[in-house]
Amino acid sequence: MPARKLAVLATFITFALCACSDAQALDARTHTHGAKHPRIAKAIQHGKISWYGRAFAGHRTASGERFDPHALTMAHRSLPLGTIVFVINDDNGRGVTLRVNDRGPYCDGRVADVSRAASRELGFQAFGIVEATIEVLWVPPASGDASAIS
Repeated sequence: MPARKLAVLATFITFALCACSDAQALDARTHTHGAKHPRIAKAIQHGKISWYGRAFAGHRTASGERFDPHALTMAHRSLPLGTIVFVINDDNGRGVTLRVNDRGPYCDGRVADVSRAASRELGFQAFGIVEATIEVLWVPPASGDASAIS
């Protein structure tokens, strides 16, 4: 299945899941969807993101899966693994739906690391770091891991 069709399918599934679940807040800047679903809150975080790629390919991520630089995934310090987010490049307005499967970044001043494929979709692969907005679409049910979102 071509990557673009897979991305569209993943976005559709994400929005379907979002319609029947609650997102947890990253900070106080949350807002709700339309009147149909007033309990569903979108959590938003702004900050610098970077990308990581080939050097980590095949290494185990925090979720236990092997890192694939061609997958639409990201690392975040505190969002529960499996969380689905929509990331927007603040410089050019391009966005992509990603799944949190790793922990990081480990550089001060950054809020997330995305895969090489995600950086390409967001249009900042050549720059390395960009200001972005992260919007939580879906948080998996708690599984005993009381990860704090900060």
